[in-house]
Amino acid sequence: MKKVSIVSSALVLTASAFLAGCQETASTTGPIQVSNDGMAARTSNPTLVLSAPAAVSSNGDYGTAYAAKFLVDGSFSTYWVSSMRLFSATSTANVQLQYGSAVTVTSYKMVGRYDALKGRLPKAWVIQGSNDGSALVTDAVASTKWKTVDTRSNMDTLSQWKAGSPAYQSSLNLTVATPGSYTRYRLCVSQINGKNNGSNVTDLLEMTLSAKATATFTSNGDFSSEYSPAKAFDSSYVGYSDHWISANHAKFQGPANIQIAYSMPVPVDTYTIVGRFDALKDRLPKSWVLQGSNSASASAYDAATSGNWTQLDAQTNVTTWVAGGEKNGSTFGTLPTWMTCKRFPLKTKAVFSKYRLCVSAVSGSTVVDIHEIQFNRY
Repeated sequence: MKKVSIVSSALVLTASAFLAGCQETASTTGPIQVSNDGMAARTSNPTLVLSAPAAVSSNGDYGTAYAAKFLVDGSFSTYWVSSMRLFSATSTANVQLQYGSAVTVTSYKMVGRYDALKGRLPKAWVIQGSNDGSALVTDAVASTKWKTVDTRSNMDTLSQWKAGSPAYQSSLNLTVATPGSYTRYRLCVSQINGKNNGSNVTDLLEMTLSAKATATFTSNGDFSSEYSPAKAFDSSYVGYSDHWISANHAKFQGPANIQIAYSMPVPVDTYTIVGRFDALKDRLPKSWVLQGSNSASASAYDAATSGNWTQLDAQTNVTTWVAGGEKNGSTFGTLPTWMTCKRFPLKTKAVFSKYRLCVSAVSGSTVVDIHEIQFNRY
């Protein structure tokens, strides 16, 4: 029977230290580049910056050179400037971002110019979401087609917007007050910082939305429901049954597959396997492949050679597991000596909504036993 577990909590790829006790396994492509925030991936909890929306629109641009599409193009050399207006609660400058599927935005970032034109920076606005196919960027803020998820006021250029790096830019990182799952989001600016000294447009360099994801966990066979695949992605290794054990056979019959499917593509450049290093260490994986897929039909039951999957890494005859694990590979802190872990870099950075580990050999047992699988983002 197909084993599926669902996690509905936030998937947050948070910044945290790697688990002391998990050394990165050598790569033929050179050292892994880890960003300065030391981000380690809690596999089942990522909050990710959304990729470019499927469609962008506004209720007025200053001109084609300052169109709304430049607000989400990833460049600080282009920017959106609204059409001229008398800013008020009923005369707002709006930008709408439309996505292919509903996403739960939990935070957002706005970047503006902090120079002689900083009076154009928004001072009051709302962020709204909608699943109504008829909802338009031109709708009034009070329209019932839209749900307000965040409201800001008095965001001035002294205490809120401040000079950043470089000094001519300023940015705000803000948390959404009442998140919901929507296909459309829009920013409605009702006041700017320079309304009383000549500015009558709003001007932003970039805006990004970060979303909460969910994940499902599947295997092609479990020892029992007590050792479900979700146990390998729960950020914990404490407890008798807090691990995934594959289906049992008289003799190990690989591959034993375990899969995580996110609700959106997740970037990964390394992964960690955490297991037990005690009398049952013969259950540790010995040979396996890691694969990724964006195919809706990709399954944990697919053959390792299935065209639904892209191979990201292959390991053969791994026997160098050590008590307590190696350095810098996980996120729990120091592991006890009855546990072990290894961290493996990918030769090519990956961005997939599904990842699976296909274990073809173990160290002597008839099952695979994994406490945690962690993915690390770039």
